[in-house]
Amino acid sequence: MFLNNYLLKGLPFIFLVFIFGCASSPTLNLREKDFNVKSKKIVWFQIPGFSESHLSLLKFSGNNPNHKLSFEQSHCFGKTWRYNLFKLRPTPYEGFMTQMTGRKSVKSNCSDFTKKPFWSYLNLKNDDVGIFERGTGEFSSEKIFTHCSDSETSLQKGIYYWFSNKKLQNTSKRGFHFLEQRSFSKADIYFDKACNSKFCDSTLLGNVKSIFKRWSAGKESYVYIIRDFNYLKAIRDKKILNLRNLLFELEEAYSFFLSQAKKEKEMLIIFSGAGPLNVEFPEKGKKWFQFEKSGRNVVFRRESLMSAVMATGASAENFCGIYNEAGVFKRLLLAMGFKK
Repeated sequence: MFLNNYLLKGLPFIFLVFIFGCASSPTLNLREKDFNVKSKKIVWFQIPGFSESHLSLLKFSGNNPNHKLSFEQSHCFGKTWRYNLFKLRPTPYEGFMTQMTGRKSVKSNCSDFTKKPFWSYLNLKNDDVGIFERGTGEFSSEKIFTHCSDSETSLQKGIYYWFSNKKLQNTSKRGFHFLEQRSFSKADIYFDKACNSKFCDSTLLGNVKSIFKRWSAGKESYVYIIRDFNYLKAIRDKKILNLRNLLFELEEAYSFFLSQAKKEKEMLIIFSGAGPLNVEFPEKGKKWFQFEKSGRNVVFRRESLMSAVMATGASAENFCGIYNEAGVFKRLLLAMGFKK
């Protein structure tokens, strides 16, 4: 009798545990996640030379290593094998072209631009694609408009381009400034008015936020790509303190879009590298102090055979794991609900 009464009194508690247990939200990387949500809006950071080991410059800068980086709040982390039909360790340009087109036959010539990028297979208008580039490099779109301008391809026609660098030749002279409020009238090439032949008096975050808010307003679907060639240049020039400052900028920009993704369930944020250059940091003590002060005691290694991919938001779960760089293309199509 006593046992029966005990069980009867305990039933409500058992019932509550059952209800709350069943009602708990699924998680990914210990963060709540809605699975199988198709993405209509993609923000993609393409950073040549980036390696996840570089995040140590942020994590151990200052006195609070327990501070959680915005990158650590990503839903998913993946690694891609870096090879194609012709090379082991393709260039950053070739790596990003493979990621966008799914083709392993990139040759670093104008024929590459005839390959269809992932957005050509989706129900997107041409002006739903915008690409912001800071600095110049092997994967700069300068090649498209100067050396490969004989015909309009899927990487040229009807796309918005914003360049924060030295102005290109033989192109229109449309400009933009991060303090401006007006929208962009048409898909074209725009140049940063804050830049001159020596430097740009604008920040990555300022430009990226300003362009995004003005361009994406009212769009139901879009692809917004952000590239920073200054990052790779800083590594190749072995300017470790410059690299850390660039990482701080990328951290701020990534954090901004994380906050946007919380408001928009159909947004997917991707952060991928190509041609990652490894850096070996000092062990501790005096050498680490000198590193913090002047960037000394750092050893620069050869390129890694794998690149990092981080993803957050709608369909981010598809970017976990290990796969070839061409696999990014397949995952993008799947994320946006493409069906053959």
